[in-house]
Amino acid sequence: MRRRLVNNIPTISKIIMMLEGSEVELSNNSVLVNGKMESLPFSKSGVTVKGTASSISVEANLGIKAIWNLDDSLDIEIDEKYRTQTCGLCGNFDGISNEFLNDGTPVSVVDYAETWKINGPTEYCEETDINPVPSCGDKRICNRKVGGSIPGLSVLVVVSLGNTPYPPGFGPDGAIRQPRLSQSAPGVCESGQWSCTETNCPGICSVKGGAHVNTFDGKVYTFHGDCSYVLAKDSNGLSYTVLVDLVKCGLSDTKTCLRTVTLALGSNSVVVKVQASGQVYVNQINSQLPLFTADLRVFKPSSFYILVSTTVGIQLMIQLSPIMQLFISADRSLTGTTSGLCGNFNDIMSDDFRVTSGLVEGTAAAFANAWKTRASCPDIISHFGDPCNNNILTEKYADFWCSKLTDPEGVFAPCHAVVSPSTYKDNCMYDTCNCEKSEDCMCAAVSSYVYACSAAGVHISGWRKTICGLPLGSPQCEYPMVYFDCSTAQPGATGTECQKSCSTADMACIHTGCTSGCMCPDGLLSDGAGGCVNETSCPCVHNGQVYQPGETLTVDCNTCSCSGRKFTCTNETCDAVCGIYGDGHYVTFDDKRFDFSGQCEYTLLQDFCGTYNGNGSFRIITENVPCGTTGTTCSKTIKIFLGDNEFQLKDDNLQVVKGTIQALQVQKMGIYIVVTIKPGLVLMWDQKTSLFITISPQFQGQVCGLCGNYDGNSKNDFTTRSQEIVADVLQFGNSWKVSSSCPSAELISDPCASNRYRAAWSQKQCSIITSVTFQSCHSKVDPGPYFDSCVRDSCACDTGGDCECLCTAVAAYAKACNEAGTCIAWRTPKFCPIFCDYYNSPGECEWHYKPCGANCMKTCRNPSGNCSSLITNLEGCYPQCPPNQPYFDEDTMKCVSGDQCGCYDDQGNHYNVGEKVPSENCYTCLCTMSGIQCNYSVNYCTCIINGKMYNYGDNIYNTTDGLGNCITAECAENGINGESWDAGNCTTATCINGKIITMPTVCPTMQQPICTNGRSAAKISDDDGCCPHYECRCVCSVWCGSHYLTFDGESYNFNENCSYYLVKEIIAKYNLTVVVNRDCDPSSSTFCPKVLTVTYKSFKVVLTQLMSSGIPTNVVFVNQQKIYPAYSNSVLRITSTDIITTLELQDISAKIVYSGSSFSIDLPYSLFEGNTEGQCGGKLLRHCRRVAGPTYTLRYPHNPTNTQNHIKAPTFNTTCL
Repeated sequence: MRRRLVNNIPTISKIIMMLEGSEVELSNNSVLVNGKMESLPFSKSGVTVKGTASSISVEANLGIKAIWNLDDSLDIEIDEKYRTQTCGLCGNFDGISNEFLNDGTPVSVVDYAETWKINGPTEYCEETDINPVPSCGDKRICNRKVGGSIPGLSVLVVVSLGNTPYPPGFGPDGAIRQPRLSQSAPGVCESGQWSCTETNCPGICSVKGGAHVNTFDGKVYTFHGDCSYVLAKDSNGLSYTVLVDLVKCGLSDTKTCLRTVTLALGSNSVVVKVQASGQVYVNQINSQLPLFTADLRVFKPSSFYILVSTTVGIQLMIQLSPIMQLFISADRSLTGTTSGLCGNFNDIMSDDFRVTSGLVEGTAAAFANAWKTRASCPDIISHFGDPCNNNILTEKYADFWCSKLTDPEGVFAPCHAVVSPSTYKDNCMYDTCNCEKSEDCMCAAVSSYVYACSAAGVHISGWRKTICGLPLGSPQCEYPMVYFDCSTAQPGATGTECQKSCSTADMACIHTGCTSGCMCPDGLLSDGAGGCVNETSCPCVHNGQVYQPGETLTVDCNTCSCSGRKFTCTNETCDAVCGIYGDGHYVTFDDKRFDFSGQCEYTLLQDFCGTYNGNGSFRIITENVPCGTTGTTCSKTIKIFLGDNEFQLKDDNLQVVKGTIQALQVQKMGIYIVVTIKPGLVLMWDQKTSLFITISPQFQGQVCGLCGNYDGNSKNDFTTRSQEIVADVLQFGNSWKVSSSCPSAELISDPCASNRYRAAWSQKQCSIITSVTFQSCHSKVDPGPYFDSCVRDSCACDTGGDCECLCTAVAAYAKACNEAGTCIAWRTPKFCPIFCDYYNSPGECEWHYKPCGANCMKTCRNPSGNCSSLITNLEGCYPQCPPNQPYFDEDTMKCVSGDQCGCYDDQGNHYNVGEKVPSENCYTCLCTMSGIQCNYSVNYCTCIINGKMYNYGDNIYNTTDGLGNCITAECAENGINGESWDAGNCTTATCINGKIITMPTVCPTMQQPICTNGRSAAKISDDDGCCPHYECRCVCSVWCGSHYLTFDGESYNFNENCSYYLVKEIIAKYNLTVVVNRDCDPSSSTFCPKVLTVTYKSFKVVLTQLMSSGIPTNVVFVNQQKIYPAYSNSVLRITSTDIITTLELQDISAKIVYSGSSFSIDLPYSLFEGNTEGQCGGKLLRHCRRVAGPTYTLRYPHNPTNTQNHIKAPTFNTTCL
C-alpha cells in the first residue's frame, strides 16, 4: 500500500497485491494484472476484480478479499486458515491484541508502523512525527480503517522502469586497473589439445555488499555478521592480520555493512585502520594520505579507493563509494599459509571452511562464528530466503539493472569468457533488494564485477554511461561474568575487545580502543555459551555443535577426537561423489556446483582422458531431454560402457544392450537402482532425474567429463575435452557432447521470470528446505543452493510433472543431510508421498518407508548381503523379512526362503529350482538348491552348420579338395583336453577338464622379411583381424612390351604375337584370369600396344589403347561396354590418369596397373599361394623367393607350346597371327 499526503490529508494512492503468482496493482486511474492494463470486471487464475463508481474489490480463491474506496480506506478480509500466519500493519491474526508489544515492552504507533515501512528502490521514506489519534469512542470501525489510523505515513514508492530514466551512477569510471592476473594457465595447442603450465597468479579475496565473501580459492558464501572478524592472517598471526568490522545497518538482521578494515603488521607494531568514512588511523593516530613507511604504503589513487601495499605479500584495495567493500590480493608465496574468512589459499575450494579446531564447517554461519575476535558478540545464525520476494518493485528495479551484467550484447560482455557474471548478478540482486538505499548497493555490486574483470586483465570502459553515481546505563552481567567500564579503566585498557574465548585464545588482539561490556574474569575464557571456563575445559565446536574434551565424531571417513580446543583426526583419503539432479544441476567430485541445460548426449564420466585417452576402460553418458518449455533439461537415459559391454538405465530399469549383466553388480535399494560398475566406482539412480556417482581415491586425476577431473582442485573442473581450462559453463558443457551434430546449449532465462504465475507456488513449496523440518541439518549442509535449485526446477516444470521436479529437488537436500549424519523424515501423505503399502499383500505389513535407508540386505541376487562401502543408506521402501524367509527376491518383491530364490544366469535371467538352464554345447544345466549345476556328456553335443543343427555322430557333408582327396565332415565330440582353437573376436578357446576356457589370442612376434623382388613387405592382418603379419607383395611386371619379371623375381624377354595367360588359377577359387594379347606388325607401325583381359567373377574387363589425334589413349571396356574412369561398383574400382589405368579387385586386394606396353599384376600371397600358372610364374611361393630346382625355372619362351624351355603357359587364343 502506498500512502501520501494530499493537501495535508492522508490518502491511499496505490495498492499492490501478490496473489499466488498474480500481481494486481490498483490505482485511481488503472488496474494492472501482471503488468497488463485490464478493464473491469476481470476474472482469471482464481482472481476476480470488480469496480463501482466509489470502490474497487479484489477477491481471490486463496481466501482473501480487499475493498478500497479509491481514497483513504482499505478493508481486508482473510480466511480462518490464515490464523497466526500473517504479518504487517494488520497484525498476526492470533486473536490477541498485542501488536504494540515488543518482547513485553510497549511500542508506539509510529515505531510499530516504521517496522513495516518499505522504501522504494530510489526513494528513502523519512520518519514523520505523528500526533496522537483521537479516540473514536464507540465507533470502533475506525480502528479497522488502515487509511485513517496512521496519517502521513509514506509506505511505498512506485517507479516506472520502462520510461523513467534512472540516475546514471556516482561519477565517472573509478575502477582501479591492475596488471593482468589471469586465472587460467598459459597454454600451447598441440594436436588439438591444450597443454598448459601453471603460473604464479596471486589469490584474490573480497568482502562485497557487507555480506558476500569470495575466498582466495574461489569459494563464494554469504553471512550477515555483527562483530569484528579475522578476514586473513598468516599461520601464527605474527606477520600480518586483516580484521573487518561488520555491523547491522538496517531494520532486519540480514542488512549488514562493512564499517572498518584493520591491518596489523608484525606483532601489532603497525596497525592501520580504515573507516567507511575514509578516515585512516595509523597506531590510533588520524593520518593524512599518502603515507609511506618501510613496511607499507597507503595512498588514495581515486576518490573511490584506498590502496594499502605491504612488504609481506598482501595488498588491500578498499572501496569507499558508494558503499565500503574490500579486495585483498595475496602473493603466491603465501599459498597454504593463510587462515580466516578468506580461507587457507591452497587451491582446494572444498576445505575453505576449515577452522582452528582442524575441521571443515558445513555452513557459512558456523565458519564465520569461529573467526570472531570478540567473545561478547553473539553467534550469528543462517538466514534463508530471497529479499527480492519482499518487494515486487525493488525486485523489478534490481532485475532491470543487475541483468545488464549478464547481457551478452551489453557493455560487460567482453569479460564474460574470463569472469563468469552469474554469481555477481545474484549478489547484485540480493544486495539491491536487501538494502534500504538500493541504488548504492546495486552500483557497488556492479563495480565489484568491473574490479574482477580488471584484475583478470579485461578493462570495462564506459560502463558508468549506461548504469550508475545507545549506551546502556548500569548493565547487569550473568554470573560469573563481570562488567568492564572503560570510563573508569586505566589508560591503554581494551575491555571486551581483547576478551579471550575458547575459539579466539590463539588469536593476537588488535585493539583500536576500549569497549565496555560483560566479560569473563582474568584467568577464565568465554566458552561461547555465556559461561566462563578454564582453558583445559574448553570444548570444540563443529557445525554449531559443541563437543567436550574426549568426545569423538565422524567427519566423512575420518574419526576426530576433541582435545585442547581442537580436533585430532585420522588422515584417510575419502571417497568423492558427483551428483546430477533436477533440471541440470551438477556437483563435481571436487565440489564445484554449476547448472547446465543441453539437449544432447554428454560424457558424464570416463577414464579416456588426456594423453591416456586410448587406455580407458569405462564411460558413462547421460542423455538430456527438455522437461519444460523454458529450455531446461533433465537427464532421461544413462548409458554405461564397460569394456565391450554396454548398458542403459532407462524406463525404471537397467537394460543390457551388449555383453553380459555379470559385468556389473546391480541392486535395488529403496527408490534407487545401485550399479557397481567396477571396484571403487558405484552409480546410484533414483529411476527419474537424479544420479549420483561415488568414486574411490584410486581414480584421482584419471577421470574427466562433466563430473570434473577429481584432482582435489575445483578451480580446474571446467576442463574441456581438449584439455583447456575455461570459465564459461556453456563452453565447458558443450565440449563434452557425444555427437558434434547436436546443437550447442545456450544460456536460458530464469524460468521463474518466464512463469511468474508459478514463482509464488514454487517458493512456498520449496520453503520446506529452509523450514523447521530440516532445521537440524542447516548447520551441517547449507540449504541455500538446494533451495535455489528447487525454486528454479519447480518453475521450469510447466508441462506436467511439477510435483516430481519439486520432490526430486527436496530429496537431493535430504540425501545430502543423510550423508552428513542427519536423518530427516520429510515426506508426508500430502507432500511428496511414497506409498510402500502398495507392495504389501492383503493383511500383511512387510513393507515400510525408511527416510535414510537400511543396512545392506540379503537378496536372491546377493545372498551374502555384502555391499560396496561406497553405497550410502538410500531412502525408499524396504521390507522387513522374517527369519524363516530371510532373502528378498528383487523380481517378485517378496521375502522368500533360500530354496525359493532359484538361480540367475550370466544374463541375469531367473530360473526356478528344477528348471533347465540354457547351457554351452555338450552340457546340460539345471537350477538346483545349490545354484546352477551343469553336467558334460558327448551325447549332448550338437553341431550347427549354415543354420542347420546336427546331432552327435551325424554326417554333415562329403566333398573333395580338388586334388583327388576326399573330405568328410562329421559332428563329433568337442575335442580333447588341452586342445585349442580360434573362438573368434581375437580369442582362443582351450578345452580344459571338460570346460572351455577363453583367453585373448596371443600373437607371435612379427619380423619384417627382406623381399627378393626388392619391394617392401606389407603389414597384413589375418582373416579375423587379430594378429597382423608381414607379407612380400608378389608382383609380376612387363615393360617395353617384351621384358618380363615373374612373381618369384625371374626375368626374361619374350616378344611373340598371340594371346597368353599371364595369370591363371590351378584350382579355381576366385575365378581370376589375366590374359595378354599382342598383335603387332613392326614393319607397318611402331604402335604395338598390349591388350589385357581380366576376368573376375561375372566381370570381364579389357584394358587397351587406341590412337586419338595421333596420341595413344587408354580405353577400358567392362562387359563389352566402354566406361570412363573413375568407375566403381561393389567388386571393381577403376581409376585413370593421363597414361596409367589402375584396376582394383577390392575384395581380394588384387591390383593391375596398365599403360599400354607396360603393366604389372599385384596379388596377395595369402590368397594365391601355390595356385597360379602362366607367364607370370608357375606358383606363388612364401616371400616370392626363387625356387632352387629347375622344375619351375622359367626360361626364355619362344612360343606358347614350347614345354621344353619354360613352364607350360596355356594359351588363351590358339589362333595366333
